[in-house]
Amino acid sequence: MLVSGTVVAACVGLTLFYICKTYVPEDSYYAEDLEVVYYGGSVVCYSFDTLTRVDKIPDLLNTWQLTTECRVSTEEIFTAISMFYKGWTDEFGPDEGLRIFKAFNNLTIEWAEEPFAIPDEEWERIFGEKPETPKLAYGETTHTPEEGPKVWVVRSMTGSLYDEPYKFLHELVHVALNASNPASRGDFDHEGPIIKAWTKRHTKLIQTVGDYLVTLNQEDDI
Repeated sequence: MLVSGTVVAACVGLTLFYICKTYVPEDSYYAEDLEVVYYGGSVVCYSFDTLTRVDKIPDLLNTWQLTTECRVSTEEIFTAISMFYKGWTDEFGPDEGLRIFKAFNNLTIEWAEEPFAIPDEEWERIFGEKPETPKLAYGETTHTPEEGPKVWVVRSMTGSLYDEPYKFLHELVHVALNASNPASRGDFDHEGPIIKAWTKRHTKLIQTVGDYLVTLNQEDDI
């Protein structure tokens, strides 16, 4: 069971060292003032009218997030990454060469408003068969040597990661697998037969850390 004390340990561990670039812009910027978005009479999120905002994730040296219509808490993102990293090393052992640590310190996160449809031919190219029903992507992870890892993921309706953490944690598994074992390419077929990197232990880690993050949101509501 993960407890709040491990957050502190993970936070300290993630800020020890690793500098990716010598120039770092301001911590955040956006073009216009926020507008409150209501759903059923309650505040759901804070809108930017589709203008992109860029925020630096605190205590990670070169990790940034992009949001459009709704603010996503950078503190929540940092807590999620810290908890995930702590859970990963507890489950799978030391991060050799700090490969995962370096990836998480050089990560770009783009929050989307809605999923995109995966073309049938693309699905067939990857998995060898056409899908029986249309497939939607709620998250995607890419990596290039020039830009480092990038996560694209659909945010929760409220904008709070704690409301719906599992999709983001799912993408962190892809990032971690690609960093620790580049030959796996992040294991795009998960527990499938094509690549043997993603196991049931990885899926369980998503559930364990995600369940804990959900309780943090419940604590905020008290």
